[in-house]
Amino acid sequence: MTWTQLSRIALIASVGLLVGCGSTAKPHDPHMNMSSTAVEEAEAQDVELVGMPGLEDPIPARSVDISALGLSCPLCAHNLDKQLKMIEGVTSADIDLSTGQVRVAFAETACVTPQQLITSVKDAGFSVSRITAVHTPAATE
Repeated sequence: MTWTQLSRIALIASVGLLVGCGSTAKPHDPHMNMSSTAVEEAEAQDVELVGMPGLEDPIPARSVDISALGLSCPLCAHNLDKQLKMIEGVTSADIDLSTGQVRVAFAETACVTPQQLITSVKDAGFSVSRITAVHTPAATE
């Protein structure tokens, strides 16, 4: 990461703190014990999966589009980006605040499941309504 990118992230975070997030989503409390598998599975069933076999199966694509609910400011986007990049195999997360769409790209050898993405987005304090596999064409030789 270059100094320019780091400066940009710091500026976005500072502006977000000064202005306030303004999100109407319930803030995430990392100290709450919401690890009940039954609760997570019930919530996850509300997520529409497009082009994927199931929640615990590896995603058969090099990237996905996630429809995230509650994204409203640059600080929100920064926190979500940071959370998603903590998943092993995630190489980038491009967030569009105006639409709530997040494009998450994976390394070629990644084995990421939709459940991992849902959990990561929820840990950042947001909801997921849809995850769509994006099939990138193979590189021509």
